[in-house]
Amino acid sequence: MALYQLHLTVVPRKGLLLKHGGIPDQVTVQIKDGCFYPMTEGYWSLLEVEPRGISHEIDRMVDRGNFGNDEFWLNWKTYTDKVDNDASLTINKETGKVEELYFRADLREVRLVFLMEMIELGRKYDWLFMDIKGNLVNPNWDEIKDLISKWNKVGFLKNASI
Repeated sequence: MALYQLHLTVVPRKGLLLKHGGIPDQVTVQIKDGCFYPMTEGYWSLLEVEPRGISHEIDRMVDRGNFGNDEFWLNWKTYTDKVDNDASLTINKETGKVEELYFRADLREVRLVFLMEMIELGRKYDWLFMDIKGNLVNPNWDEIKDLISKWNKVGFLKNASI
């Protein structure tokens, strides 16, 4: 992950409420061999969310990646000299439902178009976003901006004009 990318894992609010009886400030994540594992499958499996509508909406935001796509793992990637946004959606092979969804938004992008679109999608589907430390935020620019400031990535926001 590039320094200028903000990695956010999508967590369905309703699944979090069902599992914990409330919304914690932070959830458990696992870092193993330098890799981040968000441990969110349990939240999705409580709801059994259909992936089709979500994938079609992400298709309108970012190009499909030319790697790893199959019926159970969808990837998106837009990479140019000015922007590097991507997303990944994993589908459970047995149920056909969403198992994991995350995205990485390029904080150098003028007006943060992709990030703002994902925030809107988060509002529509009632999601929360989780950073790689397990901190949870609502799909709200002010909360995400505060999260970004904790990661010392504020310098990339100078051209954001949001």
